[in-house]
Amino acid sequence: MLNLGGKLAGCGSVAGYIGLPNGQIYSATKAGVITLTQSLRTEMADRIEVRLISPGLAYTRLTQRKDFAMPGPMTPVAEARAIIKGLNTGRFEIHFSRRLTFGLKLLTALPYQAWLPRLHRLSL
Repeated sequence: MLNLGGKLAGCGSVAGYIGLPNGQIYSATKAGVITLTQSLRTEMADRIEVRLISPGLAYTRLTQRKDFAMPGPMTPVAEARAIIKGLNTGRFEIHFSRRLTFGLKLLTALPYQAWLPRLHRLSL
Protein backbone atom coordinates (compact mmCIF):
# COMPACT_ATOMS: atom_id res chain seq x y z
CA MET A 1 0.00 0.00 0.00
CA LEU A 2 1.18 3.52 -0.73
CA ASN A 3 2.33 5.69 2.18
CA LEU A 4 0.20 8.82 2.00
CA GLY A 5 2.45 10.72 4.39
CA GLY A 6 -0.29 11.63 6.82
CA LYS A 7 0.11 11.81 10.58
CA LEU A 8 -2.29 11.05 13.40
CA ALA A 9 -1.63 11.59 17.09
CA GLY A 10 -4.01 10.17 19.68
CA CYS A 11 -4.07 11.93 23.04
CA GLY A 12 -4.33 9.37 25.81
CA SER A 13 -3.09 9.85 29.35
CA VAL A 14 -0.95 8.06 31.88
CA ALA A 15 -4.27 7.59 33.72
CA GLY A 16 -5.08 5.05 31.00
CA TYR A 17 -2.20 2.80 32.07
CA ILE A 18 -4.04 1.65 35.21
CA GLY A 19 -7.48 2.22 36.71
CA LEU A 20 -6.96 5.01 39.22
CA PRO A 21 -9.25 5.53 42.23
CA ASN A 22 -11.79 8.33 41.67
CA GLY A 23 -10.99 8.23 37.98
CA GLN A 24 -12.95 5.27 36.65
CA ILE A 25 -14.49 7.02 33.65
CA TYR A 26 -11.38 9.07 32.83
CA SER A 27 -9.00 6.10 33.16
CA ALA A 28 -11.29 3.84 31.13
CA THR A 29 -11.72 6.30 28.26
CA LYS A 30 -7.98 7.06 28.15
CA ALA A 31 -7.23 3.32 28.14
CA GLY A 32 -9.58 3.10 25.16
CA VAL A 33 -7.69 5.88 23.35
CA ILE A 34 -4.41 4.07 24.03
CA THR A 35 -5.74 0.77 22.67
CA LEU A 36 -7.36 2.44 19.66
CA THR A 37 -4.13 4.25 18.81
CA GLN A 38 -2.12 1.02 19.14
CA SER A 39 -4.54 -0.72 16.78
CA LEU A 40 -4.41 2.12 14.27
CA ARG A 41 -0.60 2.09 14.39
CA THR A 42 -0.60 -1.61 13.55
CA GLU A 43 -3.25 -1.32 10.84
CA MET A 44 -2.16 1.90 9.19
CA ALA A 45 1.65 1.78 9.52
CA ASP A 46 2.18 1.52 5.78
CA ARG A 47 -0.09 4.50 5.04
CA ILE A 48 0.19 7.07 7.83
CA GLU A 49 2.32 7.75 10.88
CA VAL A 50 0.36 7.09 14.08
CA ARG A 51 1.61 8.35 17.45
CA LEU A 52 0.34 8.25 21.03
CA ILE A 53 0.66 11.20 23.40
CA SER A 54 0.36 10.23 27.09
CA PRO A 55 0.65 13.29 29.31
CA GLY A 56 0.92 13.04 33.05
CA LEU A 57 -0.22 15.69 35.47
CA ALA A 58 -0.19 19.31 34.36
CA TYR A 59 0.26 22.05 36.90
CA THR A 60 -2.90 24.11 36.29
CA ARG A 61 -5.50 25.97 38.35
CA LEU A 62 -7.65 22.84 38.38
CA THR A 63 -4.91 20.48 39.58
CA GLN A 64 -3.80 23.00 42.22
CA ARG A 65 -7.08 22.21 43.99
CA LYS A 66 -6.16 18.53 44.40
CA ASP A 67 -5.58 17.46 47.98
CA PHE A 68 -2.75 15.03 47.22
CA ALA A 69 0.88 15.38 46.21
CA MET A 70 1.19 15.27 42.44
CA PRO A 71 4.18 13.22 41.24
CA GLY A 72 6.12 15.06 38.56
CA PRO A 73 3.69 17.80 37.52
CA MET A 74 4.68 19.90 34.51
CA THR A 75 3.49 23.28 33.33
CA PRO A 76 1.33 23.32 30.21
CA VAL A 77 4.18 25.06 28.35
CA ALA A 78 6.64 22.32 29.37
CA GLU A 79 4.12 19.69 28.25
CA ALA A 80 3.67 21.40 24.87
CA ARG A 81 7.45 21.43 24.42
CA ALA A 82 7.63 17.73 25.33
CA ILE A 83 4.96 16.95 22.72
CA ILE A 84 6.75 18.90 20.00
CA LYS A 85 10.07 17.29 20.88
CA GLY A 86 8.46 13.85 20.94
CA LEU A 87 6.74 14.32 17.59
CA ASN A 88 10.17 14.98 16.09
CA THR A 89 11.37 11.52 17.14
CA GLY A 90 10.41 8.18 15.64
CA ARG A 91 8.94 6.84 18.88
CA PHE A 92 5.36 5.62 18.98
CA GLU A 93 4.57 6.98 22.44
CA ILE A 94 5.35 10.42 23.79
CA HIS A 95 4.91 10.27 27.55
CA PHE A 96 5.81 12.59 30.40
CA SER A 97 6.77 13.26 33.10
CA ARG A 98 9.16 10.34 32.99
CA ARG A 99 9.22 9.97 36.78
CA LEU A 100 5.48 9.37 36.80
CA THR A 101 5.15 7.36 33.58
CA PHE A 102 7.99 4.95 34.25
CA GLY A 103 6.62 4.29 37.75
CA LEU A 104 3.16 3.50 36.38
CA LYS A 105 4.58 1.36 33.57
CA LEU A 106 6.60 -0.59 36.14
CA LEU A 107 3.47 -1.20 38.19
CA THR A 108 1.62 -2.66 35.21
CA ALA A 109 4.52 -5.06 34.56
CA LEU A 110 4.05 -6.56 38.04
CA PRO A 111 1.36 -9.08 39.01
CA TYR A 112 -1.92 -7.50 40.14
CA GLN A 113 -1.52 -8.70 43.72
CA ALA A 114 1.72 -6.71 43.97
CA TRP A 115 0.12 -3.33 43.28
CA LEU A 116 -3.68 -3.41 43.40
CA PRO A 117 -3.83 -3.36 47.24
CA ARG A 118 -1.66 -0.21 47.25
CA LEU A 119 -3.48 1.62 44.46
CA HIS A 120 -5.68 3.54 46.89
CA ARG A 121 -2.68 5.82 47.55
CA LEU A 122 -3.02 7.25 44.05
CA SER A 123 -6.03 9.31 43.06
CA LEU A 124 -7.27 11.65 40.35
